[in-house]
Amino acid sequence: ELLSETYAAFHRVLGTDHPLTLYVQNNVAQTRLSRGHAQDAELEFREVLLLRRKNLPEGHTQIADTLTGLGECLIVNGNLSEAECVLQEALRTYHANLSDNHVRIAQAENVLGECLTAQGRCQEAEPFLIRSVARFSRGNDSTARQIRKGLQRLVDLYVAGEKPEAAAQWQAELDQRK
Repeated sequence: ELLSETYAAFHRVLGTDHPLTLYVQNNVAQTRLSRGHAQDAELEFREVLLLRRKNLPEGHTQIADTLTGLGECLIVNGNLSEAECVLQEALRTYHANLSDNHVRIAQAENVLGECLTAQGRCQEAEPFLIRSVARFSRGNDSTARQIRKGLQRLVDLYVAGEKPEAAAQWQAELDQRK
């Protein structure tokens, strides 16, 4: 795949610890996750996280980016407790460094909402999911994919919380965006 070849070239030319190499490696992990290879992606995110923590100052938003991706992998892989911890850390970092409407905050909140829903903590998940979908919808940097995924997580929340009317409302919104 082209992204892996790009990563190999960056690694060869710039070295393992270079910020651009780590950026590409983080994208490789995200691509693996999106293609259904969550275990491989988790290992990749963990490697990037280790190197970013070593080379970047504490509280850097690139560390939070990796934590958000790792959190998503951990949810898929069934490690909900660790996922919640890394997502909370990502959110603390983002809130300390970015404006409240930033799409990266919305992404981390949305993934945390999914994590809480998976733990059966629907009341705690709801404000994260609603707030993140609102941020996605008004953010210029949000992608249609992020909005759809956020809406799907809201549908899943209300199905899990046995609120069929709310699930139907968000499903209708999701259907309009397909």
